[in-house]
Amino acid sequence: PAQVAGLAKMVNEGNQLRGVTIKLNNDIDLGNAVWTPIGQVEGAKYFAGTFDGAGHRIKGLKIDSYRVSASGTLLEGTYNYGGLFHIGAPESVIKNVVIDSDCRLNFYNQSGAIIGYTEGRVEDCRNYAAVSGVQQTGGIVGYIEQGGAVSGCYNAGTVRGSKDYTGGIAGQNMGTLANSQNDADITGTKYVGGVAGASAGSVSFGVNSAIITGDEYTGGVIGSNSAGYSMGDVTDCLSSGFVICPESTCGGVV
Repeated sequence: PAQVAGLAKMVNEGNQLRGVTIKLNNDIDLGNAVWTPIGQVEGAKYFAGTFDGAGHRIKGLKIDSYRVSASGTLLEGTYNYGGLFHIGAPESVIKNVVIDSDCRLNFYNQSGAIIGYTEGRVEDCRNYAAVSGVQQTGGIVGYIEQGGAVSGCYNAGTVRGSKDYTGGIAGQNMGTLANSQNDADITGTKYVGGVAGASAGSVSFGVNSAIITGDEYTGGVIGSNSAGYSMGDVTDCLSSGFVICPESTCGGVV
């Protein structure tokens, strides 16, 4: 745990670890201590190295980035981009990371179990923990920026979003999302999907087997697909789960 916390400290102090590879040698238990994600918005302190979880589990990860009063006022300590990692630079690669089911993940905006926002690559990662958030909430990543790529990922933790853009793998995709599967129930309001809540990028070989529930723009794989960024491609996707939605803007796949 000390090594992973040390990694967060280095990046958050400005060392992006560009060109550096970190590889886990065993499971890590963070002991349910409140976690500060790796990377910060302030000063563009984004993670730019390679982090290889080597299939080992991250346990005891506790993130509470959404704090609100009884009257609905946001409290100090609320922040965007929650996840094990905060923000990934274009050069970043995060792979083979497994988030255990005992982790507690309560997010605000642009958040996912692995990373909140990425312009880089996320590969072969798995999440088994329940995830809750407000907007742009995903089981793996909150927001995939144009140029970012997520592939070979798997989600088995329920995902709940209280506002827009909720997905089993990604809350919102502007990049490339491929070869990924969701097997846990996803619940949101607008733009809700088994793989991505909404996409203006490319989604291919996405699979969903769970129940997807939303108020509008809800789909088994993608809640809403757009031709923005000259992409908006959906190919070779499959959903076998129920889609529950009262509006007409819902579909078995999209």
